[in-house]
Amino acid sequence: MANNINSRLLAMKALIVGLTLVVGFSLAEVVLRTFPSLIGLGILTRMEPSMRSEIAGRLGLPTLEAAIRITPDMRTDGGPTIVLPGANSLTHMYADKADLDQGAIEMVQVDENGLCNAPGKAATKSDILVAGDSFTFCTAVTANDTATHKLEELSGRSAYNLGIRGTGPHEYLEMLKRYAPQFSPRIAVMNIYEGNDLRDVLIYDRFKKSGGRSEKDRETPEPAWSYAAQVFKAGVGLAGKIRRTGDRRGRLQFPLCRTGRRQPDGHECQQPGPGRSRARHGAARRQDQGGCFHRAAQLLCRMGEIAGNCAGRNLYSFDVYGL
Repeated sequence: MANNINSRLLAMKALIVGLTLVVGFSLAEVVLRTFPSLIGLGILTRMEPSMRSEIAGRLGLPTLEAAIRITPDMRTDGGPTIVLPGANSLTHMYADKADLDQGAIEMVQVDENGLCNAPGKAATKSDILVAGDSFTFCTAVTANDTATHKLEELSGRSAYNLGIRGTGPHEYLEMLKRYAPQFSPRIAVMNIYEGNDLRDVLIYDRFKKSGGRSEKDRETPEPAWSYAAQVFKAGVGLAGKIRRTGDRRGRLQFPLCRTGRRQPDGHECQQPGPGRSRARHGAARRQDQGGCFHRAAQLLCRMGEIAGNCAGRNLYSFDVYGL
């Protein structure tokens, strides 16, 4: 008799717990679908692509559907797809509070080419073309506050901004080739940021060696059905990343050096983790990652399109983790 009572109590408790979880999950689903702005950017970027695009569209964020895409078959070098904001669109970019306090903006207007220039500028000739990444693009500023526009004011020559966020030297050259016939420039400027352009050269190299298929191309995940489930899954992944790296902002990272892998110079690369501070890791990385960065530096320096003397440059000291 006592055993039956205990079994019923356990069953009742299990039923209550199950119902609580179902109700809680359902409530979370309703809330997230009603108020998608509650989903942080760090979580959103880790969600399943189709659901991420759906939520981004609802929030007015850039999506691939509205973007201008320069695909590998459209590129002269067959490189990865270049993605630009939609023509004449307003692009939303999150800014830190510290930047906002200094006057940074989060809504940026692009021209008919999806590039950071004043309206109508694409219809005229330009003496100078400036190619680069987010440092050239109007990140947190208007088109008239970029270095490209300042160059135009100082030189007295018209300048057109070809900057695209998240790209590297191969993409800079591709954009110059693409737009030089249209603008007939007298000067071409390539803005190299050694902090992550080394990484972007390796991404390009990996794409080409894979036969034009990136790792994301190989993955075809099933479409997601639940906001709450995706938020939970992405949250677990983000929490694990924070635990490993200590980066509470959830920024993406591209470690050129993998933990436990022996590099050509015999050193073993290490990642930050519990008990290993970011400062200690940074110092150790500069000391230990010579072999890891050496190949990236060689790739960059061998590119004939990039001017400058690479010899004697301390290419190992740049932080390629903060994107």
